[in-house]
Amino acid sequence: MGSGILPRAVSRRQLLILSTPPLLVLALTIAEYRTRVQALNLQHPEIVDAPATWVAFQAELTITRPGGPTAFGKYFRSSDGSHRIQTGPSHSDVRVISILNVSERMWYDYSARSGWTSYDYPNAVSKERPTPVRANLPGWNEYPFRLALKRGESGAVNADEGFRAYQVIDRNGTVTLKVPDLNLYSAVIQRPDGHHQALSNIDITEPSNETFRPPTNVAVTHGGQWKSPVPLDLVR
Repeated sequence: MGSGILPRAVSRRQLLILSTPPLLVLALTIAEYRTRVQALNLQHPEIVDAPATWVAFQAELTITRPGGPTAFGKYFRSSDGSHRIQTGPSHSDVRVISILNVSERMWYDYSARSGWTSYDYPNAVSKERPTPVRANLPGWNEYPFRLALKRGESGAVNADEGFRAYQVIDRNGTVTLKVPDLNLYSAVIQRPDGHHQALSNIDITEPSNETFRPPTNVAVTHGGQWKSPVPLDLVR
């Protein structure tokens, strides 16, 4: 010890602390703490509180387009992640249907002009569970009102009771109200060009399996493997 050589048990970091003024040690410690917290946040970011499995529901859909007729439709989702959206001039006059059947790895399209077409969709496996969404994303804020959108409710989006929602504003100015209890599905979409899309009469109930297939008594043309992206209106 008289030689001035520190014992081998003293690390270089301890040597730095021993030879550094106390206030600077505190500053270094705080800086190190912040660095570690930031690293942990990157590794384990806070996630929006939403169900980890798909919530089955069905709802009515209204789409208003500037300069065009209003479209009416229905949206269905099963607990395995399958989706169906159908629209037309009225609820009883369906002109377009899109279906993603997760369990069968199939995509189905229908139009009143061309009938039914099926496509292989192997990427459906990625839809088996909802994708977690990080909290505090840019443009995301807790919506200050509730959405009274369940069946029999008023349909108001500024209610005191109803679904909790996040208001999301993207870089293009589109405003979306996403409902955590529905796996952050976009219950309302308002675009700057006047396009407005909203769910109503939401039923938290499991649709039948037949909802996610074409009718059994119709001809279906197989179109090979699906190559286009999934329409956002179907999976939001």
